Amino acid sequence: MKYKKDNLEALSKEYIGRAIVIGKTNENIPFVTYILTGRSDSSKARILKFDERYGVTYTEPTDRAVLERGSPVLLLYPAIASIDEGKIVVSNGAQTKLILNQLMRSKGANSSRSVLENSLGESFFEYDPKLGLIDITSFEPDEPNYTPRISGCVIWENISLAIARRGEDDKIEKEYNEFLLNAKSFGESKLIMTYNGVDTGKNPLNSFAGEPLDLRLTGKTEEDIAHKVRDAINPKTFIAVATQLALRGRKPCIINSNGGN
Repeated sequence: MKYKKDNLEALSKEYIGRAIVIGKTNENIPFVTYILTGRSDSSKARILKFDERYGVTYTEPTDRAVLERGSPVLLLYPAIASIDEGKIVVSNGAQTKLILNQLMRSKGANSSRSVLENSLGESFFEYDPKLGLIDITSFEPDEPNYTPRISGCVIWENISLAIARRGEDDKIEKEYNEFLLNAKSFGESKLIMTYNGVDTGKNPLNSFAGEPLDLRLTGKTEEDIAHKVRDAINPKTFIAVATQLALRGRKPCIINSNGGN
């Protein structure tokens, strides 16, 4: 079988921030990919690691002192969690825990969008000594960029992506997009990013807006997909990438810029 050429142009922009890709492999298996890029020293002082006991991929500091110059509560979090066959959640912050709890409470759920809406629809606050009370369903309080929170959920072929960004008058704009990965959709993926990837010299950065982008991304394994994504990203900002298949007991492929796994 011949596959169309991969098209990862959207990933190669100057600076995309954090990003989520959800799609299907050539073997018709759903996957999620989480992408970490950064510019500040504190953001770069991280790697992605996998906790095999609980099936969670999380961010870990490489230099705690450097990371502390930023906001640890915004930099350290579970990024990907796989709780059952065909079910994965992913996000760029502490909201991963909310989505995971919702999915575990509603084991019979077949709508990934309803899982995201039910877990992120109402404010949920956590305390941080530096930043005070933080709503982890809202955009991040990292002035002046106010980084959006992006999230994803996979329930077999049913996938959804969400974003919470800062709107006018500091209001929260939340958007949810649901898709169906049918049997013919292998190689077709959806991408959502925190920033639009252009005008990166501006202050603040422009948040991602609009529907998730289409990617053509083929591959049979976690390694195939993760390495293609890594190779597409601007090497000056790349920190780490992790790809996980929606199969029980499968480890993610993690690639860190410093070579650690």
